[in-house]
Amino acid sequence: MATQRINFATLNNDAIKAFSDFNLAFHKLRELREIYKAESAKIAERRASIIEQRDNALAEGRDRDTVLAQFSTIEVDNAQRALDTKYENDCKPFKEMKKSAMALVDVNLYYGYLLAQKNGSLDSKGSITIKKGKNSNRVDVEKGYKSIISDFLVTIGCTKTDDDKALSKFVQTMAVRTSGMIKCNKGDDYVKVKSNTQYNELFMANFLQFLVVDRGLLVQNDDFSLTVKEF
Repeated sequence: MATQRINFATLNNDAIKAFSDFNLAFHKLRELREIYKAESAKIAERRASIIEQRDNALAEGRDRDTVLAQFSTIEVDNAQRALDTKYENDCKPFKEMKKSAMALVDVNLYYGYLLAQKNGSLDSKGSITIKKGKNSNRVDVEKGYKSIISDFLVTIGCTKTDDDKALSKFVQTMAVRTSGMIKCNKGDDYVKVKSNTQYNELFMANFLQFLVVDRGLLVQNDDFSLTVKEF
């Protein structure tokens, strides 16, 4: 009996837009972070120089109030606060874009992956208890991680054909690339996770790696948007 393979080349427009937005936001946030770090380093260097001059003047026995007034850090401290505010405001639209794009990832993927990691099998089914703070929630996972991914891919436009090879490779790739996201507690059925949001981000990033680099189905443009490659 033939198994079902996923054709990744038939992604729908909504999925392509989500991946494109995620990619754009990811790169823009990285650019902004690098600019912020460079500017912060300059301010920190100026502040360190002021403090060094102030300490030297005090060591020479000069009047403390006069020295503090002459070598004040108020200006550079205000510059850092202004930079912090600008960075936060510049990042805000891209963070919102990224969050909206990650909504593409179905929560069942998260649960299926947790159970697969806990039991050491990509076909594992059963229940898993998610503990968050003082609360816990028991979730029934009725399909294995591989089947959940297959169902998810269909919802974003991928079509099924008769072979399992590409899907199996994709699931294995995703499992390896996301393996660092959770730690299982020994002695009980609780799974300690970083967050659903962090998993979604990792899933999107690794799916993009698969679509753009591994399979070449999407092409990154100069503005970091993505378009379908024409064959």
